[in-house]
Amino acid sequence: YNLPVTASAKPAFPVEYLLVSLTQSFPLAPAPAFRSDTPFAIENREHVHAVQSLGALKRHLAPALGSSERLSVLLADFHLLVYLFGLGILGEHEVALIGRIVCEPMEAAQLAEELMAAGGWQTLVLMLQEASDSDLDAQHSAAGSDAAAAANPAPPAPPSATWACRHCTFENAAANASCEMCALPRD
Repeated sequence: YNLPVTASAKPAFPVEYLLVSLTQSFPLAPAPAFRSDTPFAIENREHVHAVQSLGALKRHLAPALGSSERLSVLLADFHLLVYLFGLGILGEHEVALIGRIVCEPMEAAQLAEELMAAGGWQTLVLMLQEASDSDLDAQHSAAGSDAAAAANPAPPAPPSATWACRHCTFENAAANASCEMCALPRD
């Protein structure tokens, strides 16, 4: 713009602010909230065969279904909670109970007893008990094949049926006079 530079572009704060003392940031007695000794599969890890499915949930929770102590330890897993809440089976009461189980480890066993008596939790347990592992994993693999189909779409139509926008490179139908994405004219 033919304007002369009148000031340097150096930061206006001292460099000392960029230094962080890590010795001040670690607790002396760490108390992690997510303390599960048996981790649940991490989401979006199908490429390494770590799959979140109802079958995996059934296998993960099976040793703890009769024990409130064991259930309270297994529920203290972030990835398990994300999957459970994403299913949409548990109600607000059950979600609040699970939150308290994670945050209040001294009362976790008693809260787990209350959770096991809650309607939403009993619905989830009944679903897991009545379905076989192959049925539960088959539902996931069908969903996974839909995701794989979305990730690997069908090959595009022949070049004569589309045109690429010179501004945004979006492939438009041949009949369009302007781009569907950026709305700029074809020529």
